[in-house]
Amino acid sequence: MTRPLTHRDILSMADNLGLRRHDFPLHPTSRDTYLECHAKRYAHLLNTVAARTPTPRTALDIGPGFQTTLLHAASPALAIDTLGGGFVPAFVRRHHEFDLNDFHHADRDPGLARYDLIIFCEVIEHLYTTPETVLARLRPHLHPGGALIVQTPNAVQWRHRVRMALGRNPYDRIIASRMGHYREYTAPELREIATAAGFAVHSLELRNYFGLRKRRTTALIDRLLWPIPALRAGITAVLTPGTAPPQAP
Repeated sequence: MTRPLTHRDILSMADNLGLRRHDFPLHPTSRDTYLECHAKRYAHLLNTVAARTPTPRTALDIGPGFQTTLLHAASPALAIDTLGGGFVPAFVRRHHEFDLNDFHHADRDPGLARYDLIIFCEVIEHLYTTPETVLARLRPHLHPGGALIVQTPNAVQWRHRVRMALGRNPYDRIIASRMGHYREYTAPELREIATAAGFAVHSLELRNYFGLRKRRTTALIDRLLWPIPALRAGITAVLTPGTAPPQAP
């Protein structure tokens, strides 16, 4: 059995794939670049995909970027389409340029196929359309037995709680580029949203997978608070099509 990928594998893959030349710093106070900050998350995502049985043959990656190239490198037989804005690699089978916020318009449709896997990572927090609507519009595009993988920050992670206790707002302000977070979610909220959109929650994990070069105090607190999942930084949920929610009369 192949061993699970680690953040070191991800950074090595990024070097071999030439992704480093597109990497960028997060903000002046960060010790990590974007790839470094998300390397553990990418490893967890690719390990989650590799654990799917039967092996997915088709995938839709929403918000193409570094993870699209890493996914292709880890699963070269996987036929990948993409949806939304972002950098679209040449190997992508078909790209659908579409604003996911427009899913609340019933007559707007990006013309998606059906897939064994939909990757919806670090996107939901950037949307102002209700997440139930977006997930419900994606659900019919999964094959039977398929899965939708959501990754998103945990709104009540311990760092946010500390900032709030100090009188600082832990959440992004809306900026002119509209690239910030409109709304972050908790694990119970994500379960409720998934159920309302007609999904069953196959698995849901909370992990501290953001950041590599953490300050000693931050790393120590992460370890001390590890027994309390609700305080961890990131959520990964695997959703499978369940019973469709009732239609409004």
